[in-house]
Amino acid sequence: MGHDHGHDHTHGTNRKVLFISFLIITTYMIVEAIGGYLTNSLALLADASHTSGPLLVD
Repeated sequence: MGHDHGHDHTHGTNRKVLFISFLIITTYMIVEAIGGYLTNSLALLADASHTSGPLLVD
């Protein structure tokens, strides 16, 4: 008696979701940095640089 529950165990969707989240976070960081620069907001610039750390390391 085999166990079959009708789905495969591929991990391609994990990579796709990770890449999409990377793009969203990177876009948000760029917009935040530009907004911080244009409005002279040190808080936005600091947050954008804080966000860039894990993105650049991974």
